[in-house]
Amino acid sequence: MSKEVKKSNVLDNMLIAAQEKFGVRSYMGKDCELYLTGFPFRHLSLRWLFDSNVFPIGKLIRIYGLPRQQKSTLSYEFMRMFGEAGCDAMGYVENEAGKYSPSLFQSFLRGLEVMVIHPTTTQEAQMALNTMKRELQKGYPDRDHLGCLVLDSLNGTSAESKHEQLEREDYMTKSYPEEANLWSQFLQTFTAELLGWPITLIMTNHLKKDVSEQKTGFGGPKMRTPGGDAQHFHSAVDIRVARDQDFKPFQTLSYRGQVTTRTHNRLRMYLKTDKSSIGSDNQKVVVNMVFWNDDNNQQITFFDWWGADAVLLHAMEVGGEHAPSIGNRKALIDICDVDVARGLYTSKTLGLKAVTDHEFGWELQKHPDMTEALSKVCGIKSHPVFDGKMPEAIEQAAKRKKKKTEEEKEGKSPLDEFSGAPSGKGRDPGDI
Repeated sequence: MSKEVKKSNVLDNMLIAAQEKFGVRSYMGKDCELYLTGFPFRHLSLRWLFDSNVFPIGKLIRIYGLPRQQKSTLSYEFMRMFGEAGCDAMGYVENEAGKYSPSLFQSFLRGLEVMVIHPTTTQEAQMALNTMKRELQKGYPDRDHLGCLVLDSLNGTSAESKHEQLEREDYMTKSYPEEANLWSQFLQTFTAELLGWPITLIMTNHLKKDVSEQKTGFGGPKMRTPGGDAQHFHSAVDIRVARDQDFKPFQTLSYRGQVTTRTHNRLRMYLKTDKSSIGSDNQKVVVNMVFWNDDNNQQITFFDWWGADAVLLHAMEVGGEHAPSIGNRKALIDICDVDVARGLYTSKTLGLKAVTDHEFGWELQKHPDMTEALSKVCGIKSHPVFDGKMPEAIEQAAKRKKKKTEEEKEGKSPLDEFSGAPSGKGRDPGDI
């Protein structure tokens, strides 16, 4: 009677062989969650938007929307989050002919060091990204440091051939979308090389009307993002940004948990995940962008995620036609109740009475256990937190490879474990 082959050992040896060829890009299916890692979100609103307890790393995150919707400012905010999470190597490729605002840029980064590159061609933009990625991988070969790269925006520059034509003929003619082809090829390669590395690419792009294909009747014109379809295909999360048309001045400022009298401006922004490979899509969050000049005429800008937490939690508990879909609203109230009257927030759980949404969110953040409990009730997915160490699955792969090397030095075969034969000998053909 033939012997039964232990499939688990066969699979383990398959993994050893695969990891020798593909490294950390091969792992057991049960370990796949270990590869979706990132630094933790402190805010309920960000967790809800991403449907994740962490900001995913080793991915492409795409921010897009119509012109003048503050897409760049959201990319600055994400860079700031990386900096606060310990990332000391960030690169910003400003791909729109230097139109960015240095004062706005600095008001978000608040002293964090970022390398800025202004390319003039599509090829230069790609060279900038690839050079920075390569230096991050060389500088941190143990994959123990966060890296953040920002491309703002994807289709901001033209190909070298068009620059050459302008220099040669002094004018432009119709041509095929060479830039889209170049970016499609680049993203096909670049995003694959991020796999297994704690390096994230954040990219902005414009949403435009497709003049070649107009819809008739209801629905309006078809919209598209220039630069080819690869950007959408390879992105892990697509965040669409919209905003109120006007900045609104206010006199009462809520900042760092305190309320003061200071003239400032607010801009309400609407964020929605149109695509997500790490959680649910169609997640929506409303957040205010707040900015003013301090006594030294230096601009200060921040996204009020604290206020967004309060607004989101209240909408979840109250319910209604446009409220987030939550199965057990009573469980949320039991964790942290919230009541709103005349725009002011009250909570018995937090001991607050008639405070601003910002003050409510600031107090809620002092209780991370509440945020965790609320996230669980909301069904927000939980992933491992990147703590400067390789994921457990990668460590397991390294141990397997080391074990195989030691066995080969001793003259053992990795198949001996399940073959039942002495080292160096095969099984009797009659047993097969």
